[in-house]
Amino acid sequence: RECFGCIRDVPIERQRYLRGKREAYDAPIYLTSAQREEVLSAIKNDTALFEKHLLMDYSMIVGIQRVAPGTLGDAIKPHDGDVHGKPYVVHYQGETLILYFGIIDFLQPWNGGKKVAHVIKKCFAPRPISTVNPTKYSAQFNDFFAYKLKGVAFEHDDESVAGLKEEVSRLRRLLGRTSSGATVTASSPAKPESPSLFERLRSTASGVTVA
Repeated sequence: RECFGCIRDVPIERQRYLRGKREAYDAPIYLTSAQREEVLSAIKNDTALFEKHLLMDYSMIVGIQRVAPGTLGDAIKPHDGDVHGKPYVVHYQGETLILYFGIIDFLQPWNGGKKVAHVIKKCFAPRPISTVNPTKYSAQFNDFFAYKLKGVAFEHDDESVAGLKEEVSRLRRLLGRTSSGATVTASSPAKPESPSLFERLRSTASGVTVA
C-alpha cells in the first residue's frame, strides 16, 4: 500500500516513521569542506565493495548531537562499548554539532525477490525507486550524498573564532550587496564603521586568517 501512496489502515506509528523518513531525506547535512570530501570518499570506497559483491538496498545512518558550550570534551570522549565511527565536529549557525556516519543493512543481495520487486516498483511506484541493481544503486547512493552533504560549516577549533568568521562572512555579503547597487537602510545616519569593525575582529582573532 505504501509504495502507491496509500496510508489507509497503516498504523499511526508507521505513519510517523514514514514522515520522519521523508523529512530526513530532504534535510541537508552540514560539514566543513574537508570533512565532506572525507565522508564522500569513504562512501565511494564502501559502495564500490558492495557493488563488487552484488549487494544493494543499504542505508546511511547519521547521528547528530548538539553540544552545549563548554561540554565538547565530555561529549566526544570515547566510552566503553562505543561502536560508532569517527566523530565529525563542526560549528554552524551558532551551534556546535557532533556528527557520526555509518552504512547499515548492507548484506542484501540482488536476488530474484529483489528483481521481481524492481519490476513492480518500476511499473507503479513513484520515482526514484531504490530497488535497482547494485551498480545503479551505488551510483544513486553516491550522487544523493554528494548533493545532501553541504561543505559550508566551520571547524570547531574555537567557538569564539568560529563566531567571528561567521560575522566576517555576513559583513562581506552585506558589503557585496551594497557595492552592487543595493540600498542598505539604517535608523541612524550611515557611518564608516566597517573598517574599524574589521580591525576589531582582526585584533580579537589574532593569528586567525579568514579566507
